[in-house]
Amino acid sequence: MRILLISFQIPSAASSGSVRVRNVARFLLDRGHDVRVLSSPSPDGAVQSDWDESRLVLTPTREALDTEKSQTLRGKIAAIVNGGRRKTDLAAEWSQQATAAAATLFGEWTPDVIYGACPPNATALIAARVAKQFDIPFVAEVGDPRLTERSAKHSERRSPKDANRMAEVLKSAAALVTTSPAWAESYSNRFGSDKVNIAMNGFDPLEYPLNTPVPSDANRKMLRLLYTMPEGGAPQELATLFDGMAALGTGAADVRLTLTGNNAETVIEMARATRMERQIDFVPTGSRDEAVKRQFASDALVLTTRNDPADAGVLPAELFDYIAARRPVVAMGYSKGDAAEIIRKRDLGIFSNEPKVIANRLAHLLAKKRAVGVVPSLAEKVRDNAAIATQFAGLEPMLYGVVGSTPLSVAAE
Repeated sequence: MRILLISFQIPSAASSGSVRVRNVARFLLDRGHDVRVLSSPSPDGAVQSDWDESRLVLTPTREALDTEKSQTLRGKIAAIVNGGRRKTDLAAEWSQQATAAAATLFGEWTPDVIYGACPPNATALIAARVAKQFDIPFVAEVGDPRLTERSAKHSERRSPKDANRMAEVLKSAAALVTTSPAWAESYSNRFGSDKVNIAMNGFDPLEYPLNTPVPSDANRKMLRLLYTMPEGGAPQELATLFDGMAALGTGAADVRLTLTGNNAETVIEMARATRMERQIDFVPTGSRDEAVKRQFASDALVLTTRNDPADAGVLPAELFDYIAARRPVVAMGYSKGDAAEIIRKRDLGIFSNEPKVIANRLAHLLAKKRAVGVVPSLAEKVRDNAAIATQFAGLEPMLYGVVGSTPLSVAAE
């Protein structure tokens, strides 16, 4: 099957936002499909050296779009009004470039189906536009359902009109794919359960070998935590971690938090409130290999969601990576959400918004490390059925259903 995957996030980057599209593309390639990825080059993170660049159809970079727009009269006025900082929607600007690039590509290669990977929601709009123009079915991979709700607030939505537009696009899609049970239920109620499919992220066993040893830390008196910054910045719930560290008293000096990613300013402010800012280290995102090594080398991995029922379906991009690394997880956020359910069912660690609970877990992990030199890995069973092949198993039959063919008939074309 020929599949055009449209994604604003470039799959060859090392940033957390690229993990999902890379996993989808690799799964479909491993299943023998001819996959091309229409994307926008991102300056965030290093590029994966093992990615087949010939399968990428790249539009102008974000910097190029920004520069091009700034040369227009409207752009210059916006720069003056905003004190030199224009607030353009880069994804919306990219959509014109992406649509033109798809049309050029179809001159030599035409897909059987188009797969639009959101966020941002502009990706679904592009997929719908291209699909209609060339009479090709499309599938929309969608995240937060609030994008289609008139009364809800969301960073990508500007008005109720945007919500209506997104809802109409999803109605026209041949199928929807979402990443968590809570969101699948919401979309099913709106668009029908027969149209909605769940494909949680999963992990790549080639990146995370089961028997990778945990490195021994020369400083067995120090507990090292790792937190990967979400692209939108850390939620306020992360402050619970610093409250828990502070509750250790003098023992807080033996806990260090490594931050990787961007938008760290808010984290510093949270830490400063409890005088924990000196316990923070920063490392650049670097390559994907470096990110994986950091996870294995950490004593525990920190995860956050917002403590809000509206975020019940939020599964942070790194959750399944953490499962694969088998390092203990310290998480906080909405305790009735899907992320909390996965952490509890798989016995990955704790999910709590109580500083004392956090403090007790940190003290417990620190005691383990002091006793044997490392915090032991979690049981192998925590990884059961969490790999990409299992989580994405429903994608292929869904795509064949959309195309209206069987594997043999498509292969024969």
